Amino acid sequence: MEKYCKLVKWWGIFILILAAGILYSCSLPDSENGVMHESKETKMIETQSSDAGVSNVTSEIYVYVSGCVKKPGVYRLPADSRIYQAIEAAGGMTKKADTKSCNLAEALQDGVQVHIPSKKESLAFKDTFTDEESEKAKSTKININTASKEELMTLSGIGEVKAQAIITYRQSQGAFSQIRDLMKVEGIKEGSYEKIQDDICVE
Repeated sequence: MEKYCKLVKWWGIFILILAAGILYSCSLPDSENGVMHESKETKMIETQSSDAGVSNVTSEIYVYVSGCVKKPGVYRLPADSRIYQAIEAAGGMTKKADTKSCNLAEALQDGVQVHIPSKKESLAFKDTFTDEESEKAKSTKININTASKEELMTLSGIGEVKAQAIITYRQSQGAFSQIRDLMKVEGIKEGSYEKIQDDICVE
């Protein structure tokens, strides 16, 4: 009987120790599970940030279409739209439109204006541009009626003697009425004239 009591006593102690060990083990933090949980949260945050970035990308643009189109105004278009699509959104060009005034395949950007000029408007602009080019070309030419000897000597083939001959001629004969009159000056023949005809003018 005494032996049986000792056996029960030792089994009781063993069970208590085992229970204490289990309780202690449960009280410790599960580091492995903690890392996995943190990793999942981080992945979720990264995914949300990525999604937020995608949502901030502009997928549409606003374009102002004016001029010779049927329905001028501001239009919302896909971000990769071209000029021809903006014109189509505005109802297309009118009969007065200059169809060659713009590159229909050009890519659009947010906030730009697409203006379709009329044929008259394009012609007026072209004339103005041509006049400006003409005036600019004249300003770079040597006026043989007013140029000094030094200015005349900047022309190809015109040295001091010929430059002085030009000045003497215009003083005695009057101003040149056309640039071809320069060949009336002694020492200036057709060959010399052809070299400088694009660089001189009269006014």
